[in-house]
Amino acid sequence: MFTPWNIMSRSSSPELENNPVHLMIRRNKTTIILETSESSSVLELKKMIEAILKVKPKDQQLFLVYVNESSLNKYMKLSDHVLLSDYGLEPLSAKVTNPAIVGLTLRQKDGSFEHLEIAPYSDPEFAALPEIMDDMKVMNLYETKDL
Repeated sequence: MFTPWNIMSRSSSPELENNPVHLMIRRNKTTIILETSESSSVLELKKMIEAILKVKPKDQQLFLVYVNESSLNKYMKLSDHVLLSDYGLEPLSAKVTNPAIVGLTLRQKDGSFEHLEIAPYSDPEFAALPEIMDDMKVMNLYETKDL
C-alpha cells in the first residue's frame, strides 16, 4: 500500500540517501508542503501528490518555479524519471526555511493540461498596534500612584 511517508528513493547511491529536500507544491490557491529525498524521482513526487489530492501521476504536470532563493525566468517542466537532485533540488537549495517551489497543473476533461496559475498569498493589513511601553515607563506609572 502506498503512503507518502514511505516514498524514499530506491537508489543505490548512499550519499544521496536521507538528505531531505523541502518543497512547496503550488496550484492556484492550493499549497502542499512536502519533504522528500533528493534521490527521489519526479514520479515518486507525483505519487506523494496523488496520495493527497487523489489525482493520478499521469494527470499531473510539475514545473520548477523557484529554487536556491531565486525565481526562474522560465519554468522548467519536470520529467517523471529524472531525480530531483538532477534539477538542483538538494538540501542546500531547498531548505525547510526556504523551500523550492514546484508548480502543479492537472489534466482537464478535454485531455489538455491547464495553464500554470499560482495565486499570491494574501497580504492582510493589520490594525496599528498600540505602542509598547518600556519597563521604565511602567515603573514610573506605579511609583506615581498613591496606594
